[in-house]
Amino acid sequence: MKNTFFYFAIVFATLFISSSLLAQDVVKYYYVKNYWTKTYLFGGQDFGCGGKKATPDANSWTFEPVPGQKNTYFIKHYQSGNYLNIETGQLDYGQIKKGWFSAQWVLEKVGKEAGVYRIKNRWKPTLYLNNEKVSQTNGVDCTTSNPGFWSSYWQLIEDGF
Repeated sequence: MKNTFFYFAIVFATLFISSSLLAQDVVKYYYVKNYWTKTYLFGGQDFGCGGKKATPDANSWTFEPVPGQKNTYFIKHYQSGNYLNIETGQLDYGQIKKGWFSAQWVLEKVGKEAGVYRIKNRWKPTLYLNNEKVSQTNGVDCTTSNPGFWSSYWQLIEDGF
């Protein structure tokens, strides 16, 4: 009886620890859709915002939590591994150093609709991702933006792969 209990305890502990570790490794991917134009943030060779149909390779992004910061993330493109940042003063897309505040983004909930946010830069907190000047900036920019403008509203849609 004692050996059976011991065996059961070992198996249970192993299964519990394994399932806990697996749960921590789950990465969610999102399509980032502009609320105003209904176009998607894309990456790859370049980045921008355009197209009315999303695909996993072009439009999937992860939001990696910044340790110790509430609602703050590194935004990484799934396929390329590049991150959004404003290290040079302009919105950019490339490799970063994890300490860069310029690559950290704060999600600010907008209204009552699920998954709609304004995305503010942590380093320069008056700057938001937006597509107010679509034709001049490859469809996306990081500038000051009126809080009521839908061009700075982004819907995060879990892409499920």
